[in-house]
Amino acid sequence: MTANGKGVPLVQQDAQQLRAFEDRPQRPGNRRMATLAAVYSVDRFVRKPQEIVSALFREECTDLKPTRPRPQHQRLNARLPSTVEGLDDEIIRGSIQSLTWADREVSLRRRPDQLLIRLMDGQRSLWSDADACQENISKSQCMDILDIVHVAGCVWKSAKALYSNSTDQQAFARERNA
Repeated sequence: MTANGKGVPLVQQDAQQLRAFEDRPQRPGNRRMATLAAVYSVDRFVRKPQEIVSALFREECTDLKPTRPRPQHQRLNARLPSTVEGLDDEIIRGSIQSLTWADREVSLRRRPDQLLIRLMDGQRSLWSDADACQENISKSQCMDILDIVHVAGCVWKSAKALYSNSTDQQAFARERNA
């Protein structure tokens, strides 16, 4: 299972309907945060840390590896925050809606002894919402993985703030991602 937030630009008519207490978008274009959740099955593909770092730097790997397995039976769900009528027009976060959907999908296809892998970025609310929506799954039945692509982006920002030379930036990023 994986989930991620994405800023979605709103058409002008929808953007004008933002309530006064709602956060204004940080980026221009009147965006709202949507949450995308995906549930799929994939065979294991074991790699060494150096192989992952090489892939981040788009380097050719000299070892011949078997073809990476492709995800199977993938289903996706994306939600924007929405108002629930009858509950004092309470706004339900899109992450709760998408992760509740993902929990139902997981429960329909997961074997009792099967480990659930949850891959997400470092957004704390996404992890706490996933925990809340998947209360029926014990921590021993679940492995959480922080998406390295999001982490690598933060490392590159740090490298650029600390070093003006691209060679030094790359050395810093390579060392921190290893």
